[in-house]
Amino acid sequence: MCQPTQAADDARHEAPRALALLAAGPDPAYDDLVRLAAQVCGTPMALLALLDQHYIRLIARLGVDADQVPREGSLCARTAAAGDLLVVTDADAGPACAEQSLVTGAERVRFFAAVPLLTTQGQSVGALEVLDRVPRSLSEAQQEGLRAVARQAMLLLEGHRLGARPKATRQVSRRPRAAGAGETSATARPRGASARAPEASAGAAMASAALPPHPSERALAEGRFEALFRAFPGVVVVSTLGEGRCLDVNDAFLRLTGYRREEAVGRTLLETNLLADAWERARIRQMLRDQRAIDCLPVRLRTPAGGTRAGLLSAAVVRLGLERLVLTVISDVTEHQEEQQARQRREAQAQLVQKRESLGRLASTIGHDFNNLLTGILGHAGLALAQLPEGEARNHLAAIEQAATRAATLTQQLLTYAGEGQIASEAVSLTRLVEGMGDLLQAAATR
Repeated sequence: MCQPTQAADDARHEAPRALALLAAGPDPAYDDLVRLAAQVCGTPMALLALLDQHYIRLIARLGVDADQVPREGSLCARTAAAGDLLVVTDADAGPACAEQSLVTGAERVRFFAAVPLLTTQGQSVGALEVLDRVPRSLSEAQQEGLRAVARQAMLLLEGHRLGARPKATRQVSRRPRAAGAGETSATARPRGASARAPEASAGAAMASAALPPHPSERALAEGRFEALFRAFPGVVVVSTLGEGRCLDVNDAFLRLTGYRREEAVGRTLLETNLLADAWERARIRQMLRDQRAIDCLPVRLRTPAGGTRAGLLSAAVVRLGLERLVLTVISDVTEHQEEQQARQRREAQAQLVQKRESLGRLASTIGHDFNNLLTGILGHAGLALAQLPEGEARNHLAAIEQAATRAATLTQQLLTYAGEGQIASEAVSLTRLVEGMGDLLQAAATR
């Protein structure tokens, strides 16, 4: 990877200061975007980072305790230098990531993906990052979603810069001015004008509260938020708090349910049959009444074909003017769960193979030791039989030799199980086997 020039590096140092962000306090809008990025990518950690001269300032974070990390060699700096999406599927496999503080620290990051924050002049001032403690990858839809959230983060950062004017200018702009002859007050509505914009979607209306005040800037930002709302890879629904009636839905909702937008708007979530289980709908309504927010609740989603898919539902009650609405975001995690289950099956299979290998090594060790003992027993028994005359003692010794021979056969089978012998199939007479065990059974019965 090419290193950035000193001039470009200095420009990145100055860009966050020009945006007047490094000294700014926490902003809930940034926290919302970080949570949104984690929801899009299905990761437990996410952060919004800005480049400073010696440190990476984390102005918003989820699942990360640190508020800054060293800049030198950081993943954020690498992303800013790359100028595009950077994905590290397994940090332990790359030596360049071995010394990263988030990799070696308490977070133990293994997966990392980041999109640089680019100004209108093309300068990288930081990055929007998602992280996980296990190796993984991002789908194309998740990558596009992360890029979209990064663009909205940069839009808010630029809006912060536009709002950071001298105090006197802000005071003048806030002071109401009486409308003179032939003038119309900026806050007054022309006679007969409608109180709401015609055909404004709920998604664009919800975004308007955080947009820049200038009309042209506001229209541009509304268009961007509307495009993000439509193209967001997860299901997004804006509904009323009381009845749960849909006011707006995004394209992912339409693909999952099979509805057209005009068919979905006006229906309640119960009528759309999006959630497969009725008890889940009742539980969600109760949680919203009690907590006003839901974070990553596992749900089952019904498909038009009658099947079900796994999802994670997050929802929050938001206020739009005098009305309270519910913003619901659902991520389809079916493929992710199937991948996890397949990984668990592979790990269980690997553990079983390891157990069998350990058992085989143990059987091999025991078999060799036992075989050595039997060699001595058979050898001495053979010598004794050669010297003893016919009689009862000789018969007992012959039985010992026969039992030792059977034990040697069993030992050979044990070594075959351990992989040190060849399996041979042959016909066996059960009658002869039983007759051969007669003396042993008689000796055991007389004790």
